[in-house]
Order: sequence, then structure tokens, then C-alpha cells
Amino acid sequence: MNSLFLTYVGVFIGLLFGGETILVPAVYVSISGVFNIWILLIIAVVATLVSDSFWYWLGKKMELKKIQEIPFFGKKVAEHSEYTKKLFENHGFKMLFVSKFVYGTRIIAQIFSGMYRMPYLKYLFVDTLAVMVWFFALVFLALGTHVGAEKLVGTAFSFQVSFLVFIIFSIIMMFIFKKIRTKWSQQ
Repeated sequence: MNSLFLTYVGVFIGLLFGGETILVPAVYVSISGVFNIWILLIIAVVATLVSDSFWYWLGKKMELKKIQEIPFFGKKVAEHSEYTKKLFENHGFKMLFVSKFVYGTRIIAQIFSGMYRMPYLKYLFVDTLAVMVWFFALVFLALGTHVGAEKLVGTAFSFQVSFLVFIIFSIIMMFIFKKIRTKWSQQ
């Protein structure tokens, strides 16, 4: 069997369990010419959708009352459950989209999407769109940093542009989450 095929299968399995931890180096290797970027995109989208759909399904099967009964953890959930429910009812698709870009929020966003009964086809559309944007953001950053040391001086401008885009994106995300945190603290 072709070793490249087995490598793609390995990347798929890794993405199911490791997510971004596997995707970031896979994108860089793809930019280096080892992987086909379009095949990697398909693998990344399918693996992420399978993984996210599992978490969505798990959230759909969870009962809030049962979670609230968990020692230590359940009390916190009970305190914030009404606010979280309103937040997902009003901004669920935005939260799902943004969760792809904020480390540590992806899985809980999938679970909440299922728990609060987000329509699955709309969920799938937003999740697919977010995965593709995240993938191409990684490709853009990888292209900006994939420069040999001898060419670094001549291409410093493209690296600066990539870094500037990353900083602007980070600042925008910081403001969005600051607003969300402010709303949480007011209620």
C-alpha cells in the first residue's frame, strides 16, 4: 500500500483525536510540498466534522439536570446554565464559529450546540465554514513563515504582513470575548 496514503490515513485519525495539534504541522508539511494541500483540506474538514458531530451528539444526549448533579462541577453549571442557554439561543452560530479560533472552546461549543438543540444542518454548515476559514488561516500563516533563512531578508515584508494580520485578528477576538465576559459579569 502507498506510504503517502497511509500517512493521509494517519493524519485523518490524528485529526479525529488531536485536532489543531495535528493540523498545524500537517499544513506546514503540505506547504513544504509533501502533502497535497487540497487533499489535506478535505481530510481536515471531514475529520473535524466527524469529531465535532460526535461532541454535538453527546451534547444532545446530555440532560442539564444530570450535569448539575455532578459534585463540584454541577453547582457551577447550575449557576450559569440559564445565561448559557440564552447566549446560545441568541448567538449560538456565532459562538460555534468563533470557538474554532479560541483554544479550549471548540469541544464545549459543540456540546452546547447539541445540548441546546441547534438545528443540525445549520450547525453542520457553520461548522464546515469555520473549519475551512481556520484551515486557510493556517495555510496563510504557514506561507508567511515558510521561508528559508537565506531568503528571509528579501521576504521580510510578507512575514510582517502575515504577522500584522494575525495581531489584528487576535485583537478583534480579544474585544469580542471581552464583550461576552462583560455580559456574563452583568448577569
